[in-house]
Amino acid sequence: MDEIQDCVERFDREDPFDPYEDMYLTVANIALIVLSHQDRKGLARNVPLKVDGEAIRAFGIDCAYMDILPWTINIPHESGRFFKEAIVNMNTLKELCVEKTKKTFDGDNLRGVFDDIFKEQEKRKNTDQPLSDAAFKGISVNLIIAAIVTTSTALKSMIAYLLDYPDIQEKLHKEIDNAIGERIPTLDDRKRMPYMEAFILESLRYMSHIPIAIPHETMVDVTLNGYFIPKGTQVWTDLFSLHHDERYFPDPWTFKPDRFLDDAGELIPTDQRKLLMPFGAGRRVCVGEQMARVRIFLFMTTMLQRYEFLPEKPGCPPNYDPRDSIMGGVLKMKDYKIRVKKRD
Repeated sequence: MDEIQDCVERFDREDPFDPYEDMYLTVANIALIVLSHQDRKGLARNVPLKVDGEAIRAFGIDCAYMDILPWTINIPHESGRFFKEAIVNMNTLKELCVEKTKKTFDGDNLRGVFDDIFKEQEKRKNTDQPLSDAAFKGISVNLIIAAIVTTSTALKSMIAYLLDYPDIQEKLHKEIDNAIGERIPTLDDRKRMPYMEAFILESLRYMSHIPIAIPHETMVDVTLNGYFIPKGTQVWTDLFSLHHDERYFPDPWTFKPDRFLDDAGELIPTDQRKLLMPFGAGRRVCVGEQMARVRIFLFMTTMLQRYEFLPEKPGCPPNYDPRDSIMGGVLKMKDYKIRVKKRD
């Protein structure tokens, strides 16, 4: 909560500003504390916004073919140059995280996820299944990017929705006032705040920040809806299309938190929203799902407890249509500025 409270204070400005950098650094600090137990002024400032942008674009359409045809990276063109720059910055990030973990490791005092990975690496050193330094660094940077980029882009979209729906923002303000008042929000408040939960669920559905889930592979021959799929076939789940299919989510291009509430204003049961899969599904669901949900709830609740969010120019909210977002492995809406007004 200290990191979120710091961000709340940084939002206290008179002039319009882009909220993303402050949110990004806050999410980065929280993630790095959990992963590596860095001090609050540790690694986050070394995880530049440039890496964030590169992580998104490196999975984008204009660079995707280089993953399939890696030799094309050596052909002079803009995407190849960009991809090389992204690799350099990602490698720098790996060194910052992994090497510091190794230098300060204490087996009797495990500080975070990176320590756990390093301990496992040491355990496997003389076995037939060793964990290489390259694997350690790859796992680490993937955890960092996944933890930071997805949550920060989700928060960026959520604030944009509030700018266009002042009625939704007012309902959230009232729920916070009734459930929490002026004290610091806690996780226990989630069960008393169904509208906030519905707002978060609808935000994750509408934007679908992860448009395509990580690939799976069929373990046996299978027939699905008349289609034969042989063993060993790579299967990709199109979450974006699922979340905007009017058969499952009526009026899918309209932002409506109420779709996740019953007539009494309570959250509909989990089995009635099982087609909402922003973090994937099955045993390979995103391992950081619960961490992300917790951070989003505490961040949005704390911010709305303190502020009213307004567009840079009255009556001119930003374009948050996901079809116009920056395409890639993670969808990111274009930059915008906000004004904030302290609540009485």
